[in-house]
Amino acid sequence: MAAPTPLYERSIVPSQRSDGRFKAVCRAEPAVPKDVAGVVAHGNRTIGNVDHIVAAKADMKVMMIGDDSVARTIVEMSDDMAKFNRMSALSKRKFRNARELNKAVESTPLKNPWRENRKSRGPLREGILSVRREFFEADDNTTDENRLSYVDDSGEFTVHDKQKYRNFFKASKEFLTETFGDDCIYARFDGDEQSGHVHFVLARVVDIEPTVRYPRGRRVFKITDHPLIGGNGSEKRGYELLQDAVGEFFETRYPEMNIIRGERRAEAKRQADKDATEVYDKAVAEGVELPAGSRDGQVLFLLKKQMKETREKGSIRKDARDTMALDYLAAIGAITETVRNQATSRKKRAALLAQLEETYGTSAEIISKPEKVSEIHIEKTKAEIDRYSDEKKGEADDHARRKSVENMEDSFENAVSAVSVDADKEKLKQKEEELVAREQAVQKKLEAAEERALKAERAQRIAEDRMNAAEAMMLKAKTAMRQMTVLKKLISDKVPEFFGKKVEQAFDKIGIEPAQFSSEPTIPGTFLVAATEQASALRERLNGMNNAALRNGVAITLDAVNILDESGEEMERAQARLGLKVLENEALNRGFDLKSGMHDPATAKQETLAYLHTDQPGEPTLKRQVVKKKVTLRSR
Repeated sequence: MAAPTPLYERSIVPSQRSDGRFKAVCRAEPAVPKDVAGVVAHGNRTIGNVDHIVAAKADMKVMMIGDDSVARTIVEMSDDMAKFNRMSALSKRKFRNARELNKAVESTPLKNPWRENRKSRGPLREGILSVRREFFEADDNTTDENRLSYVDDSGEFTVHDKQKYRNFFKASKEFLTETFGDDCIYARFDGDEQSGHVHFVLARVVDIEPTVRYPRGRRVFKITDHPLIGGNGSEKRGYELLQDAVGEFFETRYPEMNIIRGERRAEAKRQADKDATEVYDKAVAEGVELPAGSRDGQVLFLLKKQMKETREKGSIRKDARDTMALDYLAAIGAITETVRNQATSRKKRAALLAQLEETYGTSAEIISKPEKVSEIHIEKTKAEIDRYSDEKKGEADDHARRKSVENMEDSFENAVSAVSVDADKEKLKQKEEELVAREQAVQKKLEAAEERALKAERAQRIAEDRMNAAEAMMLKAKTAMRQMTVLKKLISDKVPEFFGKKVEQAFDKIGIEPAQFSSEPTIPGTFLVAATEQASALRERLNGMNNAALRNGVAITLDAVNILDESGEEMERAQARLGLKVLENEALNRGFDLKSGMHDPATAKQETLAYLHTDQPGEPTLKRQVVKKKVTLRSR
């Protein structure tokens, strides 16, 4: 088996992209609904650093999808979804009235409509799609009306092509629309910055099936269902898949634009880790004595050792020396792999080393004193970090710093969890037990409250039944008393003749004729009307009766007609029948319904009588009960 190629030689890979092709980059970061306002505000240039904005390119900033109202809309949508989920959770409980429901709603806090975890800050995605600024530079055949001249951030005079801005705008909008559809709720092309790029926001609402906890289901934000965001189950994750999709779109749909996929940094990092593992494993297998330190440090030690062995072999040709020096600078991070790979010829390698000579020395000095070069690079990096922290940076720098802090926090948390994983599990278990106990206590309180409400409801029903029974007994008692009065009167009229003579003698003593009492009704409250009664007197009697008295008079008079029919009082029965007809006619004239007890002047036959009495009962009168009792008298 042939020996593997040394690491510093294997890193010399010629560029796979020829000149004239431009790399596109598409990234997406997690976000929450309130972060959308910051994206919109940056587009309006109301927040962040605006020193890099080119006023001459103001008309190059164009809205693609949506508008500025999306910031307010997405927050309102989040609140509506949270309220829907809360009502869904409360629907498993029973409430006696709206007051209890409102109280439960007020005491139940709203929860964010997404699954919160430490890996993903939020359910939305804030993305950016950009291309190298050299893509927008004007060509020789660019027309004068499309030429845009300005000084870039490096102080150099540059000319861009407006048509290339329009082409990139059109292609980017097609990519977002076809790839994400309605999930892309906002997109804006910032062509007024140093390099044209697109800001976009992704959001997707998912309806989750009903469960025991949420009987009506739930509505949540979940953009990770998209294969380019959450991954498709392969080794590649969402970021790499999104990069692949962008590169494939431009290369197949718009090949004339010469836009290709961006650098495969994740893949390059995995390859570098693989190379480091091979170097390390080979050294261990050969029994090479390695100094104490991290594996990365030991790999770099092996690289320096290979360089030293190469120097000890004798004189080295200049190009080989330049190649080795550039490999070492790339290995320690002094130059990027992209810069290193662009030096594909002797002339380019010599020119690159000439630019670095003032800082790191010649190629011979780099090979002879690699430790000094490493120290210089470390000091330079520290100086750049200090200067970077003091200077005011734009949006890209803020984003990088935020991402770096998040990575540091994650690293710290991972280190802490690795040391105290058992303690964390125990705390988590205790919290879960506390939550379960709290939920059980709340459930018991709810069950006790429901039980008390049911008992109160049963007691109220019993009380109402008793009240109804009491009213029915009172009604029966009144009816019995009225019937007893009638019976007494009938019996008194049918007593033996000598009792009647004694009554007449009593009337003679006080000077009153018995015939004068013929107008008094046998049943109290009966409305009697004699055939000889004057109309004015009858009208005066009727005007003195309100609607309630009119209705009661009809009921009593009807009872009298039925009872007097059996007792044989023909004269009084005729007067009662006439009185009943008069009362019923009076009710029609007033617009008063005797059955329901309701008064409607609009149905009255006489308007003057309709508003004479307007009283109405609060509740309908109980159904009238007529008791017919046949009286049998024995003669002596």
